[in-house]
Amino acid sequence: MASGPRRTLGRVAGLDESWGGCVRLNLGFKDRGRLLPSVRNLVVELCSECLDSNERAQQLVLAVQELVENLVKYSDGGRSALDFELLQLDGQPCARIRTSNRASATRLGDASAMLDRIIAAPEPVALMHALVAASGDREGSRLGLARLRAEVGLELRYGVEGDRLEIEARCAVQPRGGS
Repeated sequence: MASGPRRTLGRVAGLDESWGGCVRLNLGFKDRGRLLPSVRNLVVELCSECLDSNERAQQLVLAVQELVENLVKYSDGGRSALDFELLQLDGQPCARIRTSNRASATRLGDASAMLDRIIAAPEPVALMHALVAASGDREGSRLGLARLRAEVGLELRYGVEGDRLEIEARCAVQPRGGS
């Protein structure tokens, strides 16, 4: 995913540049999975302190959990990374979750095809229902990203560079005490 120029944080609802915060995690091959509860707890604390809506906080925790589980399941060795941020983009408070991991050519192709389908879907809820109906009893339904777009309303984008998959998910949030 190409990174654009850094954006200047604006003022929204009396917030300044210090609003929000971030949780960053770099996963090595051996520590995958066991760190999920700790990451979840950090995100819960950050959201509880900074966000007005407990429902939105729980949705974001679900999103982080799903994305970390994907890193654990689908990464091919090496380092994986997760960034969770509460920040202002284009003058609006938002949550941004980014992941990066190595994957095989087959997994990259499968992920790209699924992400293209999820991102292009004009009706995310209808797509999720269609994917659920088509998944049957197979293990690893790969419905997580579709669910995040449909139920949490996350805007998704992704990029592939070499053998690395980068996914970004973001959504608007209401800061605690904001208008």
